[in-house]
Parts: sequence; C-alpha cells; structure tokens
Amino acid sequence: MTHLLTVYVTCGSKKEAERIAEKTVRERLAACVNAFAVRSFYVWKKKQVKEKEWALLLKTTEKRYPQLERRIQQLHSDEVPCIVAWKDEKAFPPYANWVAKSVHGVSELLPIV
Repeated sequence: MTHLLTVYVTCGSKKEAERIAEKTVRERLAACVNAFAVRSFYVWKKKQVKEKEWALLLKTTEKRYPQLERRIQQLHSDEVPCIVAWKDEKAFPPYANWVAKSVHGVSELLPIV
C-alpha cells in the first residue's frame, strides 16, 4: 500500500509559490499542488511579523517525500522554510492510485502546457 502525504509549504510571494508548484509537479515530485493566499503571524529574530504569504498543499507519497523536501529547500527563498508533512490516513482509492502513478510513473519531465 502506498502511503500518501500532504505537504504544507508557505511562500513569501505568489511568484515563488507558482515556481515551486510548477517545478515539483513537472519533476514528478508532487502529483498536484493547491496554492492559496494566507495571512501569517509569527515571531522571527525577536520581532513579531504579520504578512501576506502563499500556502501550498502538495500531494505526494512517503517514498518521494525526501526528494520533494530537498527540492523545495533548493527553490525556496527563506532561510528556514515552512515544510510540514502529514500522512493521509484515508484517501479515495482511485485518487490515491492517481497520485502514486503520477509521482512514480515515467521519470522524464512533463511537457509544459
């Protein structure tokens, strides 16, 4: 059984979020990515921060996660990017199969449409 993961990543701009989403799908590290605008509140370097960010939900498998995490780190501009993954305990079986085939199928890059 393939274990699916949902990976949550925040990005400082729409452009960065789209770049990470497009590259990880094209490189077959993620089957699908949802991107949406969010407001983030946190403390960084002893200062409280409130800013607009973009959040990504990337769908992948446990097997592909280490490569996906490395690639996000390479593409991300933050010193310490938010990358959080959790196992999907239940998934619609046809969807789970599609995700697995998408990230474990053909190893070549997908064409850009």
